[in-house]
Amino acid sequence: MQDLVNPFDTTMSLKINCANTKQLVTWPDGLPNQLKQSLNENGTCRVFQKGDPVSELMHSSGSICVVVSGAVKAQVCDADGTVTVLGFYLQGDLLGFDSSAMGDMPYEAIALCTTRLFILPMDKYWQLSEQPLVLAKYHTALMGRALREANRRTALIGNFDSDQKLAYFLLNIAARMHHQNYARYHFNLPMSRVEMSQYLFVTAETISRTLTRFQSCGYLTVKRTEIHIIEPQSLLALLYKQPAPSYMMTDHLQSKAL
Repeated sequence: MQDLVNPFDTTMSLKINCANTKQLVTWPDGLPNQLKQSLNENGTCRVFQKGDPVSELMHSSGSICVVVSGAVKAQVCDADGTVTVLGFYLQGDLLGFDSSAMGDMPYEAIALCTTRLFILPMDKYWQLSEQPLVLAKYHTALMGRALREANRRTALIGNFDSDQKLAYFLLNIAARMHHQNYARYHFNLPMSRVEMSQYLFVTAETISRTLTRFQSCGYLTVKRTEIHIIEPQSLLALLYKQPAPSYMMTDHLQSKAL
């Protein structure tokens, strides 16, 4: 079978340089050096513990947050107490550009584990001493990224069955972690099965059963929160509704898949 390409890979996250405390966030190359320096100088780092709300997002002016380490979930809760997870933010991801639009909703962002955030208040962001057009282009690009991810979520929920949803989710997490120089297919899930179900619109029991079935098929191994994807091509085949390959992926094939 011809190798399948993962259409859900993303390299839009910012690189994080934990070895350089003066410049934790590696901003895109297209930005002027002066703007990169201004962004770093006007932001601050703060550590949140598991369960802590990221209240900076809900201040009147709002803030842009970059995940330096750890993970954050964004969610809404309706009048009946039903929680819908809108997204999971991992190392290098940005959140906060949609918080102003969520002002009339029960919206909150919560740390999933010990999490370090680079926080830039929006009022400082708009006061940066740069040409407005440069900053506006950057802002537009980030908003476009957020819209793209929202559209992906719509397609995910509307068109995929439960197997495809979980396959998509795991491959997406793997791609995002690898972008930050972590192992390609070996990672820890910071979110619980319940939180995954609130994002994928399936039950937590379905998540657990599907993971068990994927493991019995030899697609991956699961040990509590630790996931090791053994046959990424088999998970991709689920997305394309093709028969899974019977062979184990070689390193050469893996490099072409994701």
